[in-house]
Amino acid sequence: MLTTITYEGEALRRRIQDLYRDYLEQDKVMRGTGEKFGLDTTGYAQSVIDFREIVSRIDQDQHEKMTTLQTTVTAGMDTSRLTLGIERQRVSYLDTVNIEGLLREHREDRPEEVDLFIDSRKAASISTKPDGSFSYSHLVEHDRVGTHTVFAVYSGSVFSEIRTFFVETSETSLELKPPSLHDGRAGFEGVLLAGSIPVRFAPIEILAEGKRAGTAHTGEDGKFSVDVKLSPGDHKVYAFFSADTFPLAPSESATFEIFVPEPSPDISGEDGLLANPLYVAIIAISLCASCVGAFLYLHRQRPEITPPGPVFHLPGEGAAMSADDEELRLSDDGGPVAGVVQAAGEADAVDTVLIGDLSCLFSALRLAVGRHLAFLYPLSLTPRELCAMCRELPIRAAVCRFTKIYEQAQYSGAPVPDDERDMIAGAARSAIEGLGGFDH
Repeated sequence: MLTTITYEGEALRRRIQDLYRDYLEQDKVMRGTGEKFGLDTTGYAQSVIDFREIVSRIDQDQHEKMTTLQTTVTAGMDTSRLTLGIERQRVSYLDTVNIEGLLREHREDRPEEVDLFIDSRKAASISTKPDGSFSYSHLVEHDRVGTHTVFAVYSGSVFSEIRTFFVETSETSLELKPPSLHDGRAGFEGVLLAGSIPVRFAPIEILAEGKRAGTAHTGEDGKFSVDVKLSPGDHKVYAFFSADTFPLAPSESATFEIFVPEPSPDISGEDGLLANPLYVAIIAISLCASCVGAFLYLHRQRPEITPPGPVFHLPGEGAAMSADDEELRLSDDGGPVAGVVQAAGEADAVDTVLIGDLSCLFSALRLAVGRHLAFLYPLSLTPRELCAMCRELPIRAAVCRFTKIYEQAQYSGAPVPDDERDMIAGAARSAIEGLGGFDH
């Protein structure tokens, strides 16, 4: 019973810590929404403080209970049936935690299955060797900084001791090469290192005047490259690594000044649809077909006027023009042409289309994550639930960044700034590509 209490307490503490982090991630959106609509957010701010105090008390109490209960459990029960040991107690980024154990009561003719739990989450099911021993290597890559717990369970009722290891924070260095300009875009290249170790699959933000302009991800060698579209003019740019899901310290590169010239008025050399003669021909044919269709439509809508019959006058009578004749004379050109009036709501259509694009990306992202995690009902996920599901994935930072801004645009009514639209779309596409692409 005491063993169960100890392990369940650890699982509860971890779950509360995860909920608190999710709560904090919505702080900016909640405050921004309150300011936009003139709402009083004092109660929400106080709830954050109260939540933090609750988490702190639970963490402290559970730490004391862990020490007491672990001593009691070890003294009051036979833990010799399943033992567990850790080779290194203090580790850092990309270190390996070697875990070894021994199941003393076992069948030599058949391997037994032992479940290994790290931070109350099942890490692996390990088969024992003929002598009852087993081992597991855990790579420290996305583990949070601090103490982590390890224990093993056999047959659902035999528990090992609770072992711990501590993950230390590693300093990082982010190097950025001088940006280059080509085809109206700025190219950025650099490398992220933790000491001399490359940091792989890490999100790198490119900032211009302190605002996100683009996002890149490092490769196996820690290097990254990305092309970012910047507005014409002078810019101060640098790269930033936030270390959200890594046991690493955040870092930023040196700042560079870059001048982006005005685009050339000659579109013949620009990239895009007009650079391909086939696309130009298709566009021209489409425009001509649209013009012909519009002409035929207007021609059908033009009212037909019956020409007036001949009028004969006796000698000496004046050919006075009646009011009807005057109207016919005025309408000999086919009648008045109605002016084109802009449809109501047309000015708002742009924002709707943009939000539609974000909705399409969100739907595609949900399907990609659902397929990757074998989730049966991905279309039921909310933006917050999608972010929480990606907590253990390398793409977690890109997914959460997209869902946070998408949720703000979709639910709070806040418009998406132009300088963030390309960034979040790139983050979503990068996350989908990280899961195998749109057609995966």
